[in-house]
Amino acid sequence: MNDPNPAPSRYEQIGGHEGLLQLLRPFYIDIRQYDILGPIFNSHIEDWESHLQKITEFSALHTGGPATYRGGFAGAHMRLGLKPEFFDHWLGLWDFNCSRHLDQELAKQMSTLAHDMGRRLKNMLAELRSKSFFPSLGIIIIGLGLLLLPNEVVSADSVSDFAVRLKQNLPAGWSVSTDNRAIHVTRDGKIVLVGRYSRPLVS
Repeated sequence: MNDPNPAPSRYEQIGGHEGLLQLLRPFYIDIRQYDILGPIFNSHIEDWESHLQKITEFSALHTGGPATYRGGFAGAHMRLGLKPEFFDHWLGLWDFNCSRHLDQELAKQMSTLAHDMGRRLKNMLAELRSKSFFPSLGIIIIGLGLLLLPNEVVSADSVSDFAVRLKQNLPAGWSVSTDNRAIHVTRDGKIVLVGRYSRPLVS
C-alpha cells in the first residue's frame, strides 16, 4: 500500500533546481579559487554558467527530481589524470559547503551521496591505472551500467564518450566499438568482452 503522504525527496527539500543552483554556485566559486582543484577545473571549463546548469541537472537527477541530464559522468573524468587526494579535497569542500547552506540532516544526506559517488569514481580510476585493469575490465564496464551511476540514462552520446575514454586507456592491439545493444572490446580483432547496456539506449 502506497503512503498517501510520502516524505519529500532531497530535491524537494533543497528547493528544486533553484535551491540546487544556490547550493552549487558558491561551492564552485570556492573550487575555482582553491589552489589544488582550481587549476584542474579552470583548465577544462570555459563556460562556467553552462557547467553549473549541467551539474544542477545532474544533481536534480540524483536527488530525486526531474532532470534533462543524459549521462556521461564517468567518461568525463577518465582523462583528467585525477589523483586520489583530489577527491578528498573536493569532498571536504563539499561537506563544508553543505554545512553552511543546508540544515544538519539534509547536509548529512547530501554529503553521503557525494561520498558514495566519489568512492565509486575513485575506485574506477584506480582500476584503470592498476596492473589488474584487464582482468577487471568486465567488472568495470558492467558495474558502470556503462555510466557508473544507476539513475543515469544510457544515451548514445554518453556511450560514445565512454567508448572513446576507454579506448584511450587500452594498449596497442585493443579496440572498442559500440552498437545499439552493447559495447564490444576486441584484442587483435577478436572480441574478448561484450558489455550490454543496463537499459534501452536513448538517442
